[in-house]
Amino acid sequence: MSTVHEVDNGTRREFILGGVSLGALLAGCGGDEEAGPAERRTRTVQDAYGEVVIPTRPQRVIADTVSTMANVVALGTPAVGAAVPVDIRPDYVGPPARRIKNVVASDGWTIDVERALALRPDLIIATGAEYNEKYCRRYKRFVPTYCIPEAESSATFKDTVKVMANVLGRETQAAKLLTRYDDRVAALRARVAAAGLDAGSVGVLRFDAAGWFGIRIGQPGNQVLEALGLREPNWGKPNADDYIELSLERLALLNRAHTLLLCRDDNVVERKLEVLNSPLWKRLEPVREGRALRVGAWNGDDMLQMDTILDDIERTLVVPAESS
Repeated sequence: MSTVHEVDNGTRREFILGGVSLGALLAGCGGDEEAGPAERRTRTVQDAYGEVVIPTRPQRVIADTVSTMANVVALGTPAVGAAVPVDIRPDYVGPPARRIKNVVASDGWTIDVERALALRPDLIIATGAEYNEKYCRRYKRFVPTYCIPEAESSATFKDTVKVMANVLGRETQAAKLLTRYDDRVAALRARVAAAGLDAGSVGVLRFDAAGWFGIRIGQPGNQVLEALGLREPNWGKPNADDYIELSLERLALLNRAHTLLLCRDDNVVERKLEVLNSPLWKRLEPVREGRALRVGAWNGDDMLQMDTILDDIERTLVVPAESS
């Protein structure tokens, strides 16, 4: 049974725990400041497919995505397993991930129920989108399962955090995390303005292992850039998935950005990316002027990923501008 990659990052540790005892997380103790002395052990809530009975204070949660796992950890609830695809490295989740087992099925993205049951979960949290309904209903046959309504999972990350906090009984922790995030965004936005970074446009370019590359629009990273007062270039109309697919023939479009942030999937080997070795790439103005900056994968839309995105923007954009 594989284990999620280990990380030991002081900055992330401080954000993840947010006042929750690390010992409590790893030992499986909830440490929940909201628990009452005579509380019912279960309660009934409404998920994407109707009413479901779930533990009032879950202590052994399994998540069906990395972002869901990250939100569980951020909210201070013990997670024992998650479906982690082979091409995603959830290192940003931090030290609690050392005890989280990977229960991904052979299809590469759903939960292997047999492996999950071996961990004795008391709750599964899954995405209640249409594409996942068959799997959600399967999980419900074996373990109390809350399937996040699609309207909530596709809303802002803050809305998703609040929904999950309600399910996990961690509303107070969620409020603290979101307040801390808003305070950090406000402080970083002021630094962005003071450094004059809001005068130029910033675009996000994504690469995958199959050689596809394109412009990200409407993704979590773009939302963070907007919150910081960083303007997106006028790229034109994206496709239905909020991407603009590029080719060597269309590379000149990237000159509309003053700065490019380069995201690549965790399984991408940069030296194998044909476009980065092209003379056309090297002639792009942001590349030629040293304004094509490498950041993380930015795959998630959870509390911890948002903090990682802020880290990347501060490291690649703000600190260098302040030092120049």
